[in-house]
Amino acid sequence: MEKIDSPSTLNYQPSAREITDNQRGLTLFEIMITLVLAGIMLTGAAFIYRDFWKNWDQDLSTLEIQRQGAFALAVMEAAIKSGVDFSIANYGSGTDNKISVTIPTPDGDVKYVDYYWDKDDAQNFKPIKEKETQVITIIPDTYKENGKIKSDLEVKDLKFFDETGSFGKSVRIALKLEDTNNYGLIFNFTTSVRLRNENVQEN
Repeated sequence: MEKIDSPSTLNYQPSAREITDNQRGLTLFEIMITLVLAGIMLTGAAFIYRDFWKNWDQDLSTLEIQRQGAFALAVMEAAIKSGVDFSIANYGSGTDNKISVTIPTPDGDVKYVDYYWDKDDAQNFKPIKEKETQVITIIPDTYKENGKIKSDLEVKDLKFFDETGSFGKSVRIALKLEDTNNYGLIFNFTTSVRLRNENVQEN
Protein backbone atom coordinates (compact mmCIF):
# COMPACT_ATOMS: atom_id res chain seq x y z
CA MET A 1 0.00 0.00 0.00
CA GLU A 2 1.50 3.32 -1.03
CA LYS A 3 2.48 5.64 1.80
CA ILE A 4 0.98 9.10 1.62
CA ASP A 5 2.83 11.91 3.33
CA SER A 6 0.84 13.74 5.91
CA PRO A 7 -0.01 17.37 5.29
CA SER A 8 2.36 18.41 8.05
CA THR A 9 5.28 16.73 6.21
CA LEU A 10 4.42 18.19 2.87
CA ASN A 11 4.14 21.69 4.25
CA TYR A 12 7.31 21.49 6.37
CA GLN A 13 9.50 24.61 6.21
CA PRO A 14 12.96 24.65 7.89
CA SER A 15 13.58 27.36 10.40
CA ALA A 16 16.12 30.14 9.87
CA ARG A 17 18.34 28.64 12.58
CA GLU A 18 18.41 25.24 10.81
CA ILE A 19 19.33 26.90 7.52
CA THR A 20 22.14 28.83 9.20
CA ASP A 21 23.54 25.72 10.94
CA ASN A 22 23.47 23.64 7.75
CA GLN A 23 25.10 26.28 5.55
CA ARG A 24 27.70 27.56 8.00
CA GLY A 25 31.26 27.41 6.49
CA LEU A 26 34.72 27.43 8.10
CA THR A 27 35.72 30.42 10.14
CA LEU A 28 38.96 32.30 9.44
CA PHE A 29 40.46 30.82 12.61
CA GLU A 30 39.67 27.27 11.51
CA ILE A 31 41.18 27.90 8.08
CA MET A 32 44.36 29.26 9.66
CA ILE A 33 44.69 26.26 11.98
CA THR A 34 44.16 23.90 9.04
CA LEU A 35 46.83 25.67 6.99
CA VAL A 36 49.31 25.61 9.88
CA LEU A 37 48.79 21.88 10.47
CA ALA A 38 49.06 21.15 6.75
CA GLY A 39 52.29 23.18 6.58
CA ILE A 40 53.79 21.25 9.49
CA MET A 41 52.89 17.94 7.88
CA LEU A 42 54.30 18.96 4.48
CA THR A 43 57.52 20.24 6.05
CA GLY A 44 58.00 16.98 7.92
CA ALA A 45 57.33 14.99 4.76
CA ALA A 46 59.86 17.12 2.84
CA PHE A 47 62.57 16.47 5.46
CA ILE A 48 61.84 12.74 5.42
CA TYR A 49 61.97 12.70 1.60
CA ARG A 50 65.26 14.62 1.55
CA ASP A 51 66.90 12.39 4.19
CA PHE A 52 65.69 9.26 2.44
CA TRP A 53 67.30 10.18 -0.87
CA LYS A 54 70.46 11.45 0.83
CA ASN A 55 70.87 8.15 2.68
CA TRP A 56 70.00 6.22 -0.47
CA ASP A 57 72.63 8.08 -2.48
CA GLN A 58 75.22 7.62 0.26
CA ASP A 59 74.51 3.89 0.49
CA LEU A 60 74.90 3.50 -3.28
CA SER A 61 78.18 5.43 -3.18
CA THR A 62 79.42 3.25 -0.32
CA LEU A 63 78.58 0.07 -2.20
CA GLU A 64 80.30 1.35 -5.34
CA ILE A 65 83.53 2.20 -3.49
CA GLN A 66 83.51 -1.16 -1.72
CA ARG A 67 83.02 -2.88 -5.08
CA GLN A 68 85.92 -1.05 -6.69
CA GLY A 69 88.20 -1.56 -3.68
CA ALA A 70 87.45 -5.28 -3.56
CA PHE A 71 88.01 -5.54 -7.31
CA ALA A 72 91.43 -3.83 -7.14
CA LEU A 73 92.58 -6.13 -4.33
CA ALA A 74 91.32 -9.21 -6.19
CA VAL A 75 93.24 -8.30 -9.36
CA MET A 76 96.51 -7.68 -7.52
CA GLU A 77 96.02 -10.69 -5.25
CA ALA A 78 95.49 -13.04 -8.21
CA ALA A 79 98.71 -11.87 -9.87
CA ILE A 80 100.77 -12.16 -6.68
CA LYS A 81 99.42 -15.64 -5.94
CA SER A 82 100.50 -16.84 -9.38
CA GLY A 83 103.95 -15.28 -9.08
CA VAL A 84 107.26 -16.80 -8.04
CA ASP A 85 108.96 -13.59 -6.97
CA PHE A 86 108.26 -9.89 -6.39
CA SER A 87 109.96 -6.60 -5.64
CA ILE A 88 108.55 -3.48 -3.98
CA ALA A 89 109.65 0.00 -5.04
CA ASN A 90 108.64 3.64 -5.06
CA TYR A 91 106.74 5.10 -7.98
CA GLY A 92 106.64 8.84 -8.64
CA SER A 93 106.35 10.74 -5.38
CA GLY A 94 104.89 7.75 -3.58
CA THR A 95 106.57 5.35 -1.14
CA ASP A 96 106.39 1.56 -1.45
CA ASN A 97 103.48 2.06 -3.84
CA LYS A 98 104.68 -0.22 -6.62
CA ILE A 99 105.08 -3.98 -6.85
CA SER A 100 106.62 -5.97 -9.71
CA VAL A 101 105.55 -9.61 -9.84
CA THR A 102 107.44 -12.34 -11.71
CA ILE A 103 104.93 -14.80 -13.16
CA PRO A 104 105.81 -18.07 -14.98
CA THR A 105 104.29 -18.56 -18.42
CA PRO A 106 103.09 -21.87 -19.94
CA ASP A 107 106.05 -21.96 -22.35
CA GLY A 108 108.52 -22.04 -19.46
CA ASP A 109 109.42 -18.37 -19.63
CA VAL A 110 108.39 -15.61 -17.22
CA LYS A 111 106.55 -12.30 -17.54
CA TYR A 112 106.68 -9.24 -15.33
CA VAL A 113 103.54 -7.45 -14.19
CA ASP A 114 103.63 -4.14 -12.32
CA TYR A 115 100.94 -2.67 -10.08
CA TYR A 116 101.34 0.86 -8.83
CA TRP A 117 99.57 3.92 -7.51
CA ASP A 118 100.08 6.86 -9.86
CA LYS A 119 99.44 9.68 -7.38
CA ASP A 120 100.94 12.18 -9.84
CA ASP A 121 98.50 11.33 -12.63
CA ALA A 122 97.84 14.42 -14.76
CA GLN A 123 94.05 13.95 -14.62
CA ASN A 124 94.21 13.98 -10.81
CA PHE A 125 92.29 10.71 -10.41
CA LYS A 126 95.29 9.17 -8.64
CA PRO A 127 94.57 5.79 -10.25
CA ILE A 128 95.96 2.33 -9.59
CA LYS A 129 97.49 0.98 -12.79
CA GLU A 130 98.67 -2.33 -14.16
CA LYS A 131 101.54 -2.59 -16.61
CA GLU A 132 102.41 -5.70 -18.56
CA THR A 133 102.66 -5.12 -22.29
CA GLN A 134 100.62 -1.93 -21.89
CA VAL A 135 99.35 0.28 -19.10
CA ILE A 136 95.72 -0.05 -17.99
CA THR A 137 93.83 1.58 -15.14
CA ILE A 138 92.30 -0.80 -12.60
CA ILE A 139 90.50 1.86 -10.55
CA PRO A 140 88.84 4.28 -10.30
CA ASP A 141 85.98 3.93 -12.75
CA THR A 142 85.33 7.18 -14.61
CA TYR A 143 82.45 8.76 -16.48
CA LYS A 144 81.84 11.86 -18.59
CA GLU A 145 79.67 14.68 -17.29
CA ASN A 146 79.26 18.03 -19.07
CA GLY A 147 82.19 17.14 -21.29
CA LYS A 148 84.52 16.41 -18.37
CA ILE A 149 85.90 13.09 -17.16
CA LYS A 150 84.95 12.51 -13.52
CA SER A 151 85.19 9.83 -10.86
CA ASP A 152 83.23 9.21 -7.66
CA LEU A 153 86.26 8.07 -5.70
CA GLU A 154 89.88 8.99 -5.19
CA VAL A 155 92.74 6.68 -4.26
CA LYS A 156 94.29 8.17 -1.12
CA ASP A 157 97.04 5.61 -0.60
CA LEU A 158 98.40 2.25 -1.75
CA LYS A 159 101.28 0.47 -0.07
CA PHE A 160 102.89 -2.95 -0.34
CA PHE A 161 104.68 -4.59 2.59
CA ASP A 162 107.12 -7.48 2.31
CA GLU A 163 106.07 -10.07 4.89
CA THR A 164 108.37 -12.86 3.69
CA GLY A 165 109.28 -15.25 6.49
CA SER A 166 109.84 -18.88 7.29
CA PHE A 167 106.50 -19.78 5.74
CA GLY A 168 107.42 -18.36 2.36
CA LYS A 169 107.16 -15.16 0.40
CA SER A 170 104.14 -13.03 1.12
CA VAL A 171 102.94 -9.48 0.58
CA ARG A 172 100.49 -7.32 2.47
CA ILE A 173 98.47 -4.82 0.43
CA ALA A 174 96.98 -1.72 2.11
CA LEU A 175 94.59 0.39 0.06
CA LYS A 176 92.77 3.57 1.09
CA LEU A 177 89.92 5.10 -0.92
CA GLU A 178 87.86 8.25 -0.40
CA ASP A 179 84.34 9.01 -1.56
CA THR A 180 84.36 12.26 -3.54
CA ASN A 181 80.55 12.69 -3.56
CA ASN A 182 80.63 15.33 -0.82
CA TYR A 183 80.63 12.77 1.96
CA GLY A 184 84.37 12.44 2.61
CA LEU A 185 84.03 8.79 3.61
CA ILE A 186 87.31 6.89 3.92
CA PHE A 187 87.50 3.16 3.21
CA ASN A 188 90.48 0.98 4.13
CA PHE A 189 91.14 -2.35 2.41
CA THR A 190 93.91 -4.76 3.34
CA THR A 191 94.89 -8.32 2.57
CA SER A 192 97.94 -10.57 2.88
CA VAL A 193 98.92 -12.74 -0.10
CA ARG A 194 101.36 -15.63 -0.34
CA LEU A 195 103.13 -16.48 -3.55
CA ARG A 196 103.03 -19.91 -5.18
CA ASN A 197 103.44 -23.00 -2.99
CA GLU A 198 106.89 -23.78 -4.38
CA ASN A 199 108.16 -20.71 -2.58
CA VAL A 200 107.32 -22.14 0.85
CA GLN A 201 110.56 -22.91 2.63
CA GLU A 202 110.86 -25.94 4.90
CA ASN A 203 112.74 -25.49 8.19
